[in-house]
Amino acid sequence: MLTMRLHPYAPDLVWQWNGTGYATNRGSSEIVPYAHPLVEQLAATDGTRTLVMVRERTVGRPACDPAPRTVTAVEFDRALVEAPRWPGDYVLVETGPNLPVRVSAGARGIAPLYLAHDREVLHGSWNMADLRPFATGLCSKEVARLLVYRPRYSHQTVFTGIHRLTERSTAHFGGTLYLRYPAPALHGTPRALPRTPTFSGRSTRPSTTHCSGVRSTRRPRCSTSPGASTPPPSPLVPQRTGRTRCPPERS
Repeated sequence: MLTMRLHPYAPDLVWQWNGTGYATNRGSSEIVPYAHPLVEQLAATDGTRTLVMVRERTVGRPACDPAPRTVTAVEFDRALVEAPRWPGDYVLVETGPNLPVRVSAGARGIAPLYLAHDREVLHGSWNMADLRPFATGLCSKEVARLLVYRPRYSHQTVFTGIHRLTERSTAHFGGTLYLRYPAPALHGTPRALPRTPTFSGRSTRPSTTHCSGVRSTRRPRCSTSPGASTPPPSPLVPQRTGRTRCPPERS
């Protein structure tokens, strides 16, 4: 949880910790974490680029020193790769001279982060009311979804001019705000399955239990008794040739 004001391409991108938040030496940008025992913050810089991370504390880990630490360019690139592996929720802010700012959210989505901007500055806050001056009206689509009890979790909010940074999303701002959703999850794509799946400790024989919405693949028995009702054959199993035949499937 945090509030922030980021000015990209600003020459004064030397970040300092002032006891309650991070601010540049001339005050054009600032990041103020929400003061809470379960929230911690840390920062690193290679002399050009700066990385600020506000994250959820986890059990068994000591609190971090919030003062920006100086690292090499290789260590900075390594920190960018390892930061998203934090087990708790987090917000990651990357800045650099002559570069747009980038804000990334973790996968937990515990605390919201709303974004708004003008021509030069990106504003963000966990409290949407802080961005009230940037609301230009109501978003008709989101209002309609809300009225029919079908709200959608997306970058849009009910107010035009205010956006939501959803979990695992990234915001790029260099005068224009660009929001990017995460890549599709691996389990969301179909994959080929074997004809007869096997499971450890279970039989590979198809089950004959008729579950709701599932039709058995076993061929029903045919009765040769006169007057006995005969169920139609399964369309998945061909009929046998012989003296006793099942009647054709009824339409």
